[in-house]
Amino acid sequence: MLCIAAAGCAPKATGTFYSLKGAYEEGLLSYDDLMSIAYHHNGGRRCNETVMAEDYAPKPKDPQELDDETSSRIRNTAAYDYREEYEIKASADDFTIIEYCGTYNDCVAVLIRISVSFSPSVVILYRTFIL
Repeated sequence: MLCIAAAGCAPKATGTFYSLKGAYEEGLLSYDDLMSIAYHHNGGRRCNETVMAEDYAPKPKDPQELDDETSSRIRNTAAYDYREEYEIKASADDFTIIEYCGTYNDCVAVLIRISVSFSPSVVILYRTFIL
C-alpha cells in the first residue's frame, strides 16, 4: 500500500510492544535474554552483582546497531499505537530510540523516548513480525 501524506494516511503498526516482564511471561524472552538486556543496559554487572557472576558473559548484541529500517518500523509502530490509544497526533519523529540493548528471538529491546506525552522513557520491547 502506498501512503501519501497529503491524503492523511499514516503508517500502520508492524509489530507489538511488550514490557520486559510481559515478553518474559509470554515466552518471547528467556531468563538469559533478560540478563543480557540488563547487562547491556547497565554497561556491565552494575546493579546486578547479586545475580551475575564476575565472569558473566552476556549474549552479544547481534546486530551491534539497529538498521534504519528496523528503527523506522519501531518508531512508526510507536506512533501508530499512540494515535490509536490516546487519540493524539503522533508521528515517528516524536519517538527517539535512545538505547538499543540487543535483538533476541526476533524481539528488539530498546529504550525509547516519547516527546508527545508526559510519559517518561521506559525500557520497552518491540517484537518484529517477519514477513
